[in-house]
Amino acid sequence: MINCANLSDQYSIIGRHALLPVMHTSCCFDGLDREMPTRYYGPTFELLGKVLIDCVEDYVSTGLITHVTTTMSGKEIEGRYGKEVRMKMKDMPNQVVLDK
Repeated sequence: MINCANLSDQYSIIGRHALLPVMHTSCCFDGLDREMPTRYYGPTFELLGKVLIDCVEDYVSTGLITHVTTTMSGKEIEGRYGKEVRMKMKDMPNQVVLDK
């Protein structure tokens, strides 16, 4: 299980090397809504948005499965990470929504 806030923090310290444990492997990202936008020698951006797009592309090409936990709705995901991330996540099967 990969804590999203920790991954974002690690990226801001060591850059792309922080992504090695999650590249091209099945994993679970916990707390998609709890990380801060990050930067590493460049502009600030939403790291997990890019990571999720890469995960969907891995799923399409190799069948690697990614799990995500979040308290965000689809519209909130789109507002924070952009329309592309929301549309890509819709392509992933088995969304489980737990209402309060």
